[in-house]
Order: sequence, then structure tokens, then C-alpha cells
Amino acid sequence: MSVEPFLPSEPIKHINDPHVQAIGRLAVDEHNKKTGDNLKPMHVVNGLSGTIFLPGFEEGIFYHLVVEAETTGGINWTYATKVLKISGGCLIRYEFKSFEPILPYKP
Repeated sequence: MSVEPFLPSEPIKHINDPHVQAIGRLAVDEHNKKTGDNLKPMHVVNGLSGTIFLPGFEEGIFYHLVVEAETTGGINWTYATKVLKISGGCLIRYEFKSFEPILPYKP
């Protein structure tokens, strides 16, 4: 489901909020599972978020985050990730849309 063109994105004011930081760590972990990379999540540097309403769900929050992670070579590198958090009743799920280095990097 593509929701990006419809999102009103606002800067995340409390970037150090534990919930935001946890989403960043989850994004790095999901990237590692999909690619076999072994990045170590450091922290979320900044980002945008926007609330959307989805049919059949209460709401979704779209996060576009800049995450810093340590590469296998010990270099701290920044990545852009997009995550959709979907809440429906008592269930919460995350859809990981993308995870890309901000600058090209090949370990």
C-alpha cells in the first residue's frame, strides 16, 4: 500500500523519545534480516511523521527517519528509513517500506 504521496509530514519534536528510538532500532533489525547485513543501531538522528487513517484500522503513523548505525567495518553511517505503524484495536504492526544509506556506501 503506498501512502506516501498523501502524508502531511511534520518534524518529530522529541526525537529522543524512547518510542521513536525503538522504531529506528526495529528498522535496522528488519534491514539486517532482509539483507544479511550486520548493522548495529546507534540512534535516530531526526525525522518526520504524519498520521493517516486506513480502512479497517484505527490509524497509521508514517515515519521517515534518519538513523545512525555502525557498519561491520566500525564506521558510523546514516540511513533513511520509512516505516508505517498501523494500529487496529489492540493490535499494532509495523510495515518497513525502505532502508537506504543517505550517501552511497559499500562496506
